[in-house]
Amino acid sequence: MFSATSVTLSSSDRRAYLRRDCSLLVDCDDLEICYTAQMTNIGLGGAFLLHNESCHVGQELILTIPFKQYRDFLIIPGKVVWIIPNGAGVEFVRKSALH
Repeated sequence: MFSATSVTLSSSDRRAYLRRDCSLLVDCDDLEICYTAQMTNIGLGGAFLLHNESCHVGQELILTIPFKQYRDFLIIPGKVVWIIPNGAGVEFVRKSALH
């Protein structure tokens, strides 16, 4: 059986996973409104999205990332964990963790 542990990271070590720069248009759906955002970086744990929509910490999103060269897309559930003007940090969550 696995147990959850809490880890506190210093401000210089805030991310548990390495991030990679990217530039992808992503559809964001919070079940009330759907909008397009620009994903500027991504890692195993989450991504940063640039957008002009109003959002709040804790907001659940479904991210749809298109891969035009393959004519396919990836759907990832996420949750807003921090916000700044015109953007948000989104943590990827397991589907069973969404309410």
